[in-house]
Amino acid sequence: MELLRDPIRIAFAFFGPILLMIAFGYGISFDVENLRFSAFDQDNSPESRQLVEAFTSSRYFSEGAPIRSAAELDERFRAGSVQVALEIPPGFGRDLQSGRVPEVAVWLDGAMPFRAETSRGYVTGLASQYAQQLTLERTDAASTGQLVSVETRFRYNQAFRSVNAMVPSVMMLLLILIPAIMSAIAVVREKETGSIANFRSTPVTKFEFLVGKQLP
Repeated sequence: MELLRDPIRIAFAFFGPILLMIAFGYGISFDVENLRFSAFDQDNSPESRQLVEAFTSSRYFSEGAPIRSAAELDERFRAGSVQVALEIPPGFGRDLQSGRVPEVAVWLDGAMPFRAETSRGYVTGLASQYAQQLTLERTDAASTGQLVSVETRFRYNQAFRSVNAMVPSVMMLLLILIPAIMSAIAVVREKETGSIANFRSTPVTKFEFLVGKQLP
């Protein structure tokens, strides 16, 4: 009865979330910079340090303390202190010198899909530049263009669906905002129509009055 007799609240209940979705969808900036980056360099060779330098010299990455173990890598991802991690295996420099193709792991936090996708583009671009630099330094190698191969896998939200990140957070935001705003609108409407005077002559408490406005 409360909802049916107040069309303003009904309109706000249905169109308010839509307006908020539009505002958040078009108002939030998607620029991705200063990604928290750390290196797990198990080789410590000139080649591995050169690869790490390619990341640290980019304005898109903000270097953090180096990672010392695989357990620390996982722990720092879970704590959210690292968004991108570069894992260089032992023998990386030796494999490059001998013409073999070493594997390098780049760990990305996929909790925020858009940011993770942008980060993957940054990593791919830096890897290409590093490979080109190696090509210039080792022109005698026949397969210098294939010296570096990057395969990216995302941590958390492996399906890489935006709905997994956006819908839960927006739902919680709407549950916080909409009931409170609708309750305030209902009280204002009661004062405008003068019907709030009827409640003042009853034994209904303030708490009961506000709960009655919020429950619908």
